Amino acid sequence: MAEENKGFEGLPAKELLKRFHSLQGERVETYGLFEEGFQAYLNGAPNYNFPMYKQLVHEITQTFSKISQDIILITNQLEDNHNLTSIASIVTGIQNNEKEKLEKTVKLQLARQNATDNPEDSSFKEEEIDLKQRYRYCSVKCFTFLLASASEITLYFKWQRQCTGLSCQRSLV
Repeated sequence: MAEENKGFEGLPAKELLKRFHSLQGERVETYGLFEEGFQAYLNGAPNYNFPMYKQLVHEITQTFSKISQDIILITNQLEDNHNLTSIASIVTGIQNNEKEKLEKTVKLQLARQNATDNPEDSSFKEEEIDLKQRYRYCSVKCFTFLLASASEITLYFKWQRQCTGLSCQRSLV
């Protein structure tokens, strides 16, 4: 991990945030692959290809873990090298929201499988519907936080451009 940290060391804050944005894009793509793989697994009912799904979960876990590790390194650089504590806190908040979203994704997948396996038991379908609503709420919460965060970060860099060469103090720190 120390070698990977060198890839972020010395980067300007703006570049660190561009990398964070890129990692968020990778995260979205990974969610899509996870859903596609789960749907393929679910379509195999009742003869599930569990080894294939287990491999998918392993690969998805590795990808999310790498993304998360990189984001932690970015957060550390923002705090330690750029003294941008509030922006680092925003990134951490996004990271926490994404963790919650992933946990809800896994719970929803399990509920979907239970509903598929037990179509005669309405309680499984009700649980799936409830978890789907919770997942959607969590997704909206993540998106809303991300939008608000983007606005705050944009304002910081706009302020920074205006203060270049002037004696301005950081209001976000």
